[in-house]
Amino acid sequence: MALTHMYLDTERASLKRVVHGLLKDAGTEDWDGEGALAFAPETVAIAQKLIDEFPPLVGKPDVNATPHGEVDFDWVIDRDLMFTVSVGPSKEIAFAGLFHGARLNGCELWNGTLPQFVNYGFERLLETQNL
Repeated sequence: MALTHMYLDTERASLKRVVHGLLKDAGTEDWDGEGALAFAPETVAIAQKLIDEFPPLVGKPDVNATPHGEVDFDWVIDRDLMFTVSVGPSKEIAFAGLFHGARLNGCELWNGTLPQFVNYGFERLLETQNL
């Protein structure tokens, strides 16, 4: 996946539709047959707002539902270069990245804007890919 193009409004709208689809697919308890938590509409709303905060040069992430009722956004370039941003029912933004040996992880409460360390993770992802 290349991260070198501008992140267009059409891509943001497409991601928002994918996230809304997760509510349909995973909006009930045990949606995976293994005890998964249902997605809360609030989680989906925050995930959609988070999409608007992604920097313009990051590519389209893979979007996944987790059994913990979270939405994961994954940018996987290779086995040594990846970044994940998640939001769940606790309204915390969790993040984890591997940047050719350097690691970054943590979580911050959603306050309506992209947390500073998540922005830093995106910066590392872009600069490491461009080396």
